[in-house]
Amino acid sequence: MSDSIGGSNDATRLTSVSLREATASSRFDSVLAPTDGDAEYPAVGALLKGRFRLEEELGRGGMGIVYKALDFRREEARDREPYVAVKILNPDLMGDPQFLIALQRECKRSQNLPHPNIITVFDFDRDGHNIFMTMEYLEGKPLKQVIQERRTGVSLAEAWPWIKGMGEALAFAHANGIVHSDFKPGNVYLSRNGVKVLDFGLASLVSKNQDHDRTLVDARALGAYTPCYASLETLANEPADPADDLYAFGCTVYELLTGKHPYHRLTALQARDAGLRPKRVAGLNNRQWRALEQALALHRRERNKISVSGLSAELDPNRQANRSALIAGLASVAAMAAGGVWLFWPSSQQSVQTAGRQEPTPVATTVPVTTLPPAMPTSERVVQAEPSPMPTPASPDEPPHIAPALLSKLGQAQAVSSDGFLAIGTDRDSFKVGDKLQFRFVLAKPMHVYVAYINSQGETSQLYPNPVQKDAETEAGKLHWVPPKSGSTFVLRVAEPVGRDRIVALASAAEIANFAEVAGREAGPGEARAELAVEVKH
Repeated sequence: MSDSIGGSNDATRLTSVSLREATASSRFDSVLAPTDGDAEYPAVGALLKGRFRLEEELGRGGMGIVYKALDFRREEARDREPYVAVKILNPDLMGDPQFLIALQRECKRSQNLPHPNIITVFDFDRDGHNIFMTMEYLEGKPLKQVIQERRTGVSLAEAWPWIKGMGEALAFAHANGIVHSDFKPGNVYLSRNGVKVLDFGLASLVSKNQDHDRTLVDARALGAYTPCYASLETLANEPADPADDLYAFGCTVYELLTGKHPYHRLTALQARDAGLRPKRVAGLNNRQWRALEQALALHRRERNKISVSGLSAELDPNRQANRSALIAGLASVAAMAAGGVWLFWPSSQQSVQTAGRQEPTPVATTVPVTTLPPAMPTSERVVQAEPSPMPTPASPDEPPHIAPALLSKLGQAQAVSSDGFLAIGTDRDSFKVGDKLQFRFVLAKPMHVYVAYINSQGETSQLYPNPVQKDAETEAGKLHWVPPKSGSTFVLRVAEPVGRDRIVALASAAEIANFAEVAGREAGPGEARAELAVEVKH
């Protein structure tokens, strides 16, 4: 028999203790139950509002207890799904007389999040001292259980439908001005109908609307969050922001792929004070890991470089497959060009007489490569034209870009700036101490390039310009090797300490006088930045 929707035992913290007390506690996963015990809750078999018969306890957490209940109205109407989930809220939350009003408004917000990956909330009601919500009843299992069962993690290919569903649910909420504020594996359900995100009941508003519903429950004001999935800003009770959900989403994705929390289930505050950094997830390429690493950044300013939907898009395994197929296709075109075959696109400006009718004059476009293709069958009719001595200028409306054929030559590990003007790559993303380091970069337009190497201890070295490659405006549209590929005795070798290192490339329209700025500098106007992560081992 499949498991059914239940309350999370993932330790949502519901307490009024101070931040100092909360972060000092080592029992971050303990469920804070009502102080008076189960006597506060109705027993299985009880009837609520003369309509809902509680038939089975499904789970409990800091927010309360969830039951499977038979809805007599649905049964009377011969509904094919007569069961609902009933969440009876923790009586300890009812001390504030305004709580009922505020919570009802939050429930209303949940009802206004119609999305296939968000659990449907039917109603909010009260029966005596029992305040409860009715929701759709789900059959399946919580994501937390999957993580516990798959202790070494799940492959990205298998996890992708779940990651996609979670991301779409959160992105939809954010687009509607709502931050979940307690996202975690225990609040994600894998049901027969797909992924469902639960517990938007105490979500936080981020919209600026000054309407009558603005006096709402704030999850962080109540301390209603799970510490090891809460961002630094949540722990500090700062205003809600989608970047807080992004942090929790990143932790959840990391845990799903590895079976482990990225910060060993410590709070973000403890991880920051200990100087922890998440270990790279095996199986992710550089682009995917860079996106996940940004989502796991402890400071909001770093997480703001990406969104929930942006992280999902980068993790999409189909994106990499499509990109590889595109590069392979372009490489095939390039190979044909090198073998004497030209591909033509019609020009609307010129024409030529063919068999008594006007046809467009072909304009040749080629991509050079170094390998020759097999000879083509002589039976194929090949149209040839002399190449133009000068490259056809780009349209004034077309921004400069790096040719996919050049990107394919950057190596296995590569990074591209967000604007596409700069790309950097190496043959691999893992080195042993003493290995030679050689990388290359390419530009979409002529710029000055500066490359810094930051080791796992934060120590910075200058890779480019260097003793044999001076600071000058660098040519666009070609690979530049550092150190030079040949004709130089200049060598770069990987040194200790072992750990996660970074290669940061910054391209600028103007010279940068102080190289020390490069490592921590974000791309400003007229600049492009790309960062490549490498692993150093013994």
